Amino acid sequence: MKHIFKQAFAASSGTFLQWYDFSLFGYFAPLLAELFFPAQAPTAALLYTFAAFAVSYLLAPVGAFFFGYIGDNWGRKKALTLSILAMALPTALIAVLPSYQTAGLLAALLLTFFRIMQGLVASAEYAGSALFLVEHAPAHRKCFYGSLTSSAYSLGSTLAAGVAALATWPGMPPWAWRLPFALALVAGVLIFYMRRNLAETPDFNRANHVQRERTNFLTALRKHPRSVACTLLVALFIGILTFGTYVYAPTYLHLYSKLPLSTAIGFTTLALLLDAALEPWFALLADRLGAKLVSMLGCWGVILLAYPLFQLLSSGSAVNALLGMLCLSTLIALTCAPLNAILVSLFPPDCRFSGFAVSFNLSIALSAAMPLFMTGCLTATGNLLAPAAFYIVGGFAALLGLLLAKASKFRLHVLAPA
Repeated sequence: MKHIFKQAFAASSGTFLQWYDFSLFGYFAPLLAELFFPAQAPTAALLYTFAAFAVSYLLAPVGAFFFGYIGDNWGRKKALTLSILAMALPTALIAVLPSYQTAGLLAALLLTFFRIMQGLVASAEYAGSALFLVEHAPAHRKCFYGSLTSSAYSLGSTLAAGVAALATWPGMPPWAWRLPFALALVAGVLIFYMRRNLAETPDFNRANHVQRERTNFLTALRKHPRSVACTLLVALFIGILTFGTYVYAPTYLHLYSKLPLSTAIGFTTLALLLDAALEPWFALLADRLGAKLVSMLGCWGVILLAYPLFQLLSSGSAVNALLGMLCLSTLIALTCAPLNAILVSLFPPDCRFSGFAVSFNLSIALSAAMPLFMTGCLTATGNLLAPAAFYIVGGFAALLGLLLAKASKFRLHVLAPA
């Protein structure tokens, strides 16, 4: 038991750091725009900063392909050990970047480059961590350990919000924003040394004893197209839930429900904390009742309640908005808690890392544009409930993906040793 907890902490801490890094960039976007882009065009500068934030998602499948190849052919441990340093380094380098006033266009280019590097590497961190935990977990706790990666994501985003608020507190020195980025390197080095001492997963060791050719995502696509399709559909819904609720909702509450931005961000932070707390419990329930059953209940909950919950969010009442955010977060936790275990189970060990990571990140790259799509749809229709339609369509897509999955209860493919 002590062994699996050590594996769980080392694996999930990387996802925690990943989303801490990612969220810092978003929280500091207005400040980064002012420092690294021309001051005479503040609106354009902010757009450039958000473009740098978004572009890495488009390249995420490329990073997943590369690290998936390493993970499938040389081991999950090696992929995760490489990814943690490769993710922490560009984040830390942002802390020492010269401003636009000092370096001109070079400052903007370097900021964008480091952001792209973050996205390339982080694409493999979440998938690799989830896969590593599920493969190490005992048979009756696969969903539980898989859910720890999702909880780590929520906690990392929450910590970033707190650190960003502290760094920009009135009276703090103007360079204080650099410290949270620099801390990423310290955390990355510590996690790197923890991961060097991890044991490789049993599934990879078994698969590695079988004489086989090198595999990559194309192997998974050719041999297991149904699994790829399932992952694409389910991951699309994960992206809609995540980007719609935790990225777009603060802007929605501020612009359309007329809540102060600080209040909207505070409600989002509470929703993230609730998600992190609930997912392990719902995952334990899924380990007892069946992973697909629990996740499908969450999908149906989102489909049936999306419009009523957006009525709460758009009501203009802070109490209703908080209630709506907490209900959405509860449904997200119910839906997503078993999903890492389900998606990992769809692929055999020899191409599992590649199949899961690339398929997952293809959908995440698409759904990263959800805030843009939701804003466009709301603007075109004038209907404040329009974003709910994306949740409903995504819910049906996930249900289809889960129905296509072959096993009714979670099971891992295991290649028998030669």
